[in-house]
Amino acid sequence: MRKTELEKYKRRLVELRARLSGDLGSVLASGLSGEKKNGGRSGGDEADLGNDHWDAELALSLSQSSKETLDLIDDALKRVEDGTYGICLGTGEKIAKARLDAIPYTPYCVEHAAEVERTGG
Repeated sequence: MRKTELEKYKRRLVELRARLSGDLGSVLASGLSGEKKNGGRSGGDEADLGNDHWDAELALSLSQSSKETLDLIDDALKRVEDGTYGICLGTGEKIAKARLDAIPYTPYCVEHAAEVERTGG
C-alpha cells in the first residue's frame, strides 16, 4: 500500500477514534443519568424505574460495543505504524480497499471474516 493511502486510512482511524471516544462518554452519561435520578429512591413509578434501568443497560451494552471497536481501531493504528495494515490477520492476504474504505479498522478480509463469524472464532 502506498504511503499516501496509509496516511488517508490513518487519518480516518484517528477521526473515528476521536468521535467514538466522545460518543462513548456521552452515551454513558445520558444512559446512567436516569439511574442516578431515581436510583435507590421510591419516588418514581415502576414504569419510570423500568425505563431508567433499560436506558442504563442499553448505555452499558453500547459502551461495551464501543470499547471493542476502539480496541480494533487501536490495533489498526498499530498495524499502520508497523507496516502490516491492510493485510488479513487470518490469511496473510491483502484486504480489499473497498472493505478498508467501509471498515477501516477491520483485521480480516471478507472471506476470513465470514469464516470467523461462521465458526464463532
